[in-house]
Amino acid sequence: MTIDREVISRDIDLLERLGTGLNSPRRGMDGGDDGDLGSLLARLDPGSRAMVRQVVQRLIQAPGVPAAVDPLSGSSLPDLIPSWANHLKYEGKSPETIKIYGLYVSELLAEIAAPTPIQIDTYLGSKASAGSGPRSIGSRISAYRSFYGYLEEVGLISGDPTKHLKTPRMPYRQRNVPSAGALRKVLNSSHANARDRAQVMLMAGCGLRVSELVGIRIRDLVLDLRHGNVTVIGKGNKQRTVPMVQQAAEAVVFYLVEREADSKWLFPGHKEQHLHIRTVNDRLQQLSVAESVPTIRPHDLRHYFASALLNAGVSLLIVSRLLGHSSPAITARSYWHLTEEGALRSAIEEHNPLIELMDGDP
Repeated sequence: MTIDREVISRDIDLLERLGTGLNSPRRGMDGGDDGDLGSLLARLDPGSRAMVRQVVQRLIQAPGVPAAVDPLSGSSLPDLIPSWANHLKYEGKSPETIKIYGLYVSELLAEIAAPTPIQIDTYLGSKASAGSGPRSIGSRISAYRSFYGYLEEVGLISGDPTKHLKTPRMPYRQRNVPSAGALRKVLNSSHANARDRAQVMLMAGCGLRVSELVGIRIRDLVLDLRHGNVTVIGKGNKQRTVPMVQQAAEAVVFYLVEREADSKWLFPGHKEQHLHIRTVNDRLQQLSVAESVPTIRPHDLRHYFASALLNAGVSLLIVSRLLGHSSPAITARSYWHLTEEGALRSAIEEHNPLIELMDGDP
């Protein structure tokens, strides 16, 4: 095949200009430039993507270019994981999600270089037989779908071997909700400091995730001793503002008065970073042990918040918005035992079958 060197030179210049223009302001996950083909394509409009794919195909067929650099080669799939990880970062996926997704896909490709739909089914079956539950299998399926969906979207593969996969139905499970008495003991503990109390109040009084808690900056707070608001970044990089009740606002104000660190973070950690999630979890565990109450985890405080509101009759839609769920259906699945019990009780009280029996004539 004859390749016009002038066309090749123009193509290379075009890719370099596109890469420089799109990627120079941003850095990759490891601190390097994320100017790989996959990240570039993911941020172009469909027309530009098609054009770039044609350019790359011409470059691949040029004399002197080894086949090993062909992005459509099945053997190169593991090399595309970093590009996909950058794409997930731009989509707002949490570092924890990106890490576990990458692990699942790496494990699959280490076992099967270029898996077919049947091979993926067999592989998942072996994981289930080895003891992986529905949630673990569902997470693996989500990772595979995301990886191959991304590769197909940017034109690096021509067919997605995961399109047939369906997420297994998750079993309903009741949430671990600490009692008010246990929380009272932790808050009043002689071992608890102002920071501990502020953190517990924000999670139990505002329904924050621990990742949202540690990510609060001073500028995200609007408060006085009576009430306030806190703005957090939740899952999917979505921002929401949550009202702060008086007790939580007071706890935060008292903590700020005692705080010595000069930091943009409400809860500063080491080297100008925010406090690590593990530190919050460890402190709660220590306080639980000190007060001889069942171990309280950060997410249990979020469940305490949601359960208290639902038990008080607050609508599912409002609770869902306060929790930052993308849909009330997620809230309903998480707290089905409360919503179902409340609906059943309301139905019986509104249509009491014994009223006519007791009030009727003998």
